[in-house]
Amino acid sequence: MIEELRTAKDGTQYFRASYGFKEDSHFTNFGKALMELCDSDIKTKTKSELIENSIDELILWLWADYALLPNGYFTCEHPYDKYEERFYLSAFEDFFDEDTNEYLSSNVGIPMWAEMSINYIDLTNTVFNLTLEDNWGAQNFVSNLGNSKFLSPEGSAIALIYALHNAADSDLILNPELLDIDKHIIQSDPVWYHAQWTYYNWLDFKVTADKKEIEREKHLIGASYGTLTEEQRANLVTAAIQSLKIEELEEHKVPQYLLALFLNHPATSIELKAQIEKIEDEYIIKIEN
Repeated sequence: MIEELRTAKDGTQYFRASYGFKEDSHFTNFGKALMELCDSDIKTKTKSELIENSIDELILWLWADYALLPNGYFTCEHPYDKYEERFYLSAFEDFFDEDTNEYLSSNVGIPMWAEMSINYIDLTNTVFNLTLEDNWGAQNFVSNLGNSKFLSPEGSAIALIYALHNAADSDLILNPELLDIDKHIIQSDPVWYHAQWTYYNWLDFKVTADKKEIEREKHLIGASYGTLTEEQRANLVTAAIQSLKIEELEEHKVPQYLLALFLNHPATSIELKAQIEKIEDEYIIKIEN
C-alpha cells in the first residue's frame, strides 16, 4: 500500500498510503457535488442522496482544514492494511466507538496529504529475557528447513533491538547522533514500511500534513469550507443534519462525526453552531478549548 518514501535530514523516514491516492477528476467531481449540496434550490430527496454519496469525501475535505490548524493534529496506528489501520483526528478519538472508527478506516481511509513517520515504539509488553522464538513464535524466524531468518532485514532489525535491550552498558557502542536508536534500527530494514506486520503493536505514527498537496486538492475542488459563503455553509450543515435520517450512516454515527467537524470548525458561525448543538446528540462532540 506504500507509494512514496522520503528521508529527512535527521534520518526520519516518511511514507504515504498509496491506496488513498486519487485522480484529479475525483476531486473535481467532488467539487461539483459539494456545490450542489451548498445550493438551497436542490430538492430534499436529491440532497439526501448527495450527502449519502459524498459524506466520506466531506470528512476528508474537512480533515484537510483541521490538518492546518495549530491544535488539529492526526495520529495513525499500524497502517499496514486498509481495513486495519486507524487514522484519526486525535481530539475526537476517545469519543467515538469502534463502529465509527471502523467506518472511517474502511471508507474514508488515509488522505493523500498525510505523511507518516515513526512517532512512538511501544516495547512495554515485550519480554526481552525470553528467546525471540518464545516471544514471537518460531515461524517468524525459522524456515521450514530450520534455517534462521535473522539474516533477513527485518529479522536483523528485531535481533538488534533485542541485543540492545539485553546488553550491559559496556557491551555496545552507540552513535550519539541517533537519539532514538530503536527507530533507526527499524528504519534500517529497507522495507519496514511495506512489511509493518513485522513490528505490529510496536509502532504508532506521527502524521505530517503536506500543505502543498492540501492546496492542490482544494484548488481542484474549487472551495474550502472557509471560502464558502455563510449561506452555503448553512446549506451544507442542513444537509449534514438531514443525514442523521440515513439509517446505515447513523448506525455508525457518521453524521454525528461530520457535524462535530462543522461544530468545532473556526469558520462555522455562532448561529450555525447553536443550530447543531440544539440536536443534543452525545456523539456530536464539542472540543473544549
